[in-house]
Amino acid sequence: MLIFFQKNWFHILIWVSMLVYLILAPNLYVQFILKRGKPIQGVEGRPVDSNQIKFTIDGLSFHTVEGQDIYILSGWAFSVLDRNVSPDMYDRAIVLASDTKTYFFPIETVYRKDVQDTYKDLSMNLVGSGFKVFISKDVIQQGEYRIGIIFKNSHTGLAYFSDKPARYIVRSPNRLSYSE
Repeated sequence: MLIFFQKNWFHILIWVSMLVYLILAPNLYVQFILKRGKPIQGVEGRPVDSNQIKFTIDGLSFHTVEGQDIYILSGWAFSVLDRNVSPDMYDRAIVLASDTKTYFFPIETVYRKDVQDTYKDLSMNLVGSGFKVFISKDVIQQGEYRIGIIFKNSHTGLAYFSDKPARYIVRSPNRLSYSE
């Protein structure tokens, strides 16, 4: 056996190196190369459910952004708790929650005049209620995740959560998909 190792040490070294690479590469990619689509770190738990949030998901689409494969979840959301506060006065985050894992993703505001026009009877500024969220499938474990949203008032610190009606993102081995 010793003669086998002495004779083939270079090949064994190559195979061991490849095995180590296959094990570590996904984590190294997420940690050092992936720029967009990562969840927010350091967020624990979620606020109490609120029925005062209206939100909808327009869809989930696949894009290549800055050379990286990213999914973009888009939609709109606003809170009717305080009609004097515009949506951009809240820090918002999308929540993906399964039975075992929860992820929080930052929201980028998208201006949506159509939402303002649809809900003009509320007498609220809803132009900034649109959002898009970058999600990389590489940061999510396989499974089904219920989509929710958190609104945190940047002045008072009060936070509200809603995941109704039920919408889901499913992480399969090769992609993300959206379902209602």
